Amino acid sequence: MPSHRDNAATPLGLKAMNELQELNPVKDTATDAQIMFLVLNTAGITLIPTSVIAIRQTIALEQHVQNFNAADIFLPTLIATFIAFMSGMIIVALFQRINLFKLPVILFVLGFGGLIALLHYTLSQLPADRMNQSLTAAADASDESAVVLAHKNTACSRGVSMNGTKNWDSPPRRQLGEIAERT
Repeated sequence: MPSHRDNAATPLGLKAMNELQELNPVKDTATDAQIMFLVLNTAGITLIPTSVIAIRQTIALEQHVQNFNAADIFLPTLIATFIAFMSGMIIVALFQRINLFKLPVILFVLGFGGLIALLHYTLSQLPADRMNQSLTAAADASDESAVVLAHKNTACSRGVSMNGTKNWDSPPRRQLGEIAERT
């Protein structure tokens, strides 16, 4: 039973691919940028697998399993999706002859790897019920922020500020409005 939040990035991904297609001089052939975007979007990193956690918790409750932590899938999922993301990026970079040994890429890999190590250490120190509560709170917070961000992006693309007043004076909002009108 996947929820709506599993597909939250799809409209933005489609919009980004349409923008890349507009820049494409050969319309029936994907550019290197489109290929890289598609691979990275497909192999995207799952930060908090809320649907899987909910399904595992539901099954555990239905089967009356005691002391079960549905959120223990969090770290393995994060690691597996990070490996898939990096594998896709490396394979595309090899085919497209992109140098990945640049400061932003190295900082991303080291930073995300450090975050995973810190999460592993922190979560391994928590009892199972406390870890489940922490991840549930983080998932709820990420869902709320995603809803606010989606609302803000929709309002900005229509030239409306968050308080409901028209605001076409700001260049970023004007650009967002023009992009929304083209799609």
